[in-house]
Amino acid sequence: MAALSARHPWLADPIAPGSATTGAELAYGVLEEGALTVDDLLARRTRTTFDPAAAAAAVPVAERVLATFDTEVTAAAPGRPTPGAR
Repeated sequence: MAALSARHPWLADPIAPGSATTGAELAYGVLEEGALTVDDLLARRTRTTFDPAAAAAAVPVAERVLATFDTEVTAAAPGRPTPGAR
C-alpha cells in the first residue's frame, strides 16, 4: 500500500472523516482482491457501510479508485469482467 500511496498521494488520505481506512486499502481491494463495485469496496472489503455517514462520504473516493485502477486490472487481465457487466 505504501508504493501505491507514493505514486498516488491522495490514496494515503482517509476515505471518510474519522475513518482509519485509506484510499490505498480500496486500491488494494481492486488490484489484488478483484473488487468490481463501490458496494464491494465499502461493504465487503472495509465494512464502511456500518456507518452510513462514513459510507456516504467514502463513495466518491471508491468511485475514483475504481476509475483509476480498474483500467489497469482490465488491461492486465483481459478476461476479467468490467464493473456493471453481468
